[in-house]
Amino acid sequence: MSRFLTRLALALTCLALPALALAGGKPIPAGGGDLGKVFQANLAAMQKGDTDAMLATVSKAQAAKFREQQKDPQFAAMLGMMKAFAPKSVTVTGGEDFGDHAELTLVGVEQSGGKSTGTAKMVKEDGQWKVEKTSMSSSAGG
Repeated sequence: MSRFLTRLALALTCLALPALALAGGKPIPAGGGDLGKVFQANLAAMQKGDTDAMLATVSKAQAAKFREQQKDPQFAAMLGMMKAFAPKSVTVTGGEDFGDHAELTLVGVEQSGGKSTGTAKMVKEDGQWKVEKTSMSSSAGG
C-alpha cells in the first residue's frame, strides 16, 4: 500500500507542485485564450479519466512520467483517485505569458463545493501550449 501511495503522490505531482511566481510577462486576460483552452481540455480529460486526452495536453516531461505510471498494476486505482480529486470546475482569471512559458491564475470549485485558488504553469512545445504543473489550494472558509 505504501508503494501505491507513493505512486499516487507522483501521479498527482502535475496537480500539486507549486508553480514559480514570475514577473514581467504579457498579461493574459480572464479565460486565458488559447492557454485557457488547453488548460480546460486537460481538466476535462482528468475529470473523465481520459488518459489519451490527458497525454495530449501535458508537457513532454509530464507525459513521459504519466506513461511510466500507466505500467503500474494499480494505475486504474490511481486514475480513479485523480478523477475523484479533480476540481468540479476551474476558471482562468488571468496570468502572464512569457513567450515560451506562461502562468495562469485560477479559481476553482472542489467536488465538495468548496472554493480553491491556484496557478497552472504552461510551456510551449513545438508551437503548442501544454500544461506542465497545476497547483490548487482550498480557500480559507470553504
